[in-house]
Amino acid sequence: MPKPSDGANERILTALSETGPIRSQAMFGGLGLYREETFFAIVWKGRLYLKSSSPLKIAGHRLKPFRPRGGLTMSSYFKVPTSVLSSRPALLRLVRAADLGQTKAIRKAQSTV
Repeated sequence: MPKPSDGANERILTALSETGPIRSQAMFGGLGLYREETFFAIVWKGRLYLKSSSPLKIAGHRLKPFRPRGGLTMSSYFKVPTSVLSSRPALLRLVRAADLGQTKAIRKAQSTV
């Protein structure tokens, strides 16, 4: 779990609590978030990045991919705007969209095996 002094991480975990039980694990200099055994997000430098196999959009605008350092882009993680974190309905819709993207990718991979 995050340090008690890390308010940004705590706010993110609290905001995500309505999506179901989650656990966090320190990794990559941030936190990896899991729902059951599924890795679904990264919290890095106080920002939330949701995992999705397809680009995520809000109001027609694509979310930016996770860029932890110069030259490295993790194109399956997308930066959640701060405004979405403060809106539970918007956050829940975005988490569901990310989950749907992951589910489609898993089904596609399983169908090719």
